[in-house]
Amino acid sequence: MFLVYQLIKAHVDLLVIRDDACMCADCVTSWERRNNTAAVNGRFYGWVSESQCMAACLTSHECVAFDISPKGCILHLDSDNLNAAYYVDGVTQFVLSRQCPTASPVSVDISATTTPSVAPVTGMLE
Repeated sequence: MFLVYQLIKAHVDLLVIRDDACMCADCVTSWERRNNTAAVNGRFYGWVSESQCMAACLTSHECVAFDISPKGCILHLDSDNLNAAYYVDGVTQFVLSRQCPTASPVSVDISATTTPSVAPVTGMLE
């Protein structure tokens, strides 16, 4: 998903393009399934299905994994959470891998349309 911002400041037009997370069509997304595994911390998402939990993780550019069990869905937004994974019967952990092509640099043309001028202001500090 590409977000485009148009900034107009001091009579200069500047176009900025950035990729907000790795969610473009060229990305390859894969999951590593870890049975009977949970991790510390995380954000409780709710009592949802495995596919709903997976979709919630994919929509967040911070999500690196999730744990799913009959007790709910836990989204992990920090890869350090996974360093302290532990055995829990009935919990399945899915670790996300997003591999996106590196974008080539965007060239930006900045051209001043006019030279800004400043009119003198008097009497305001008196």
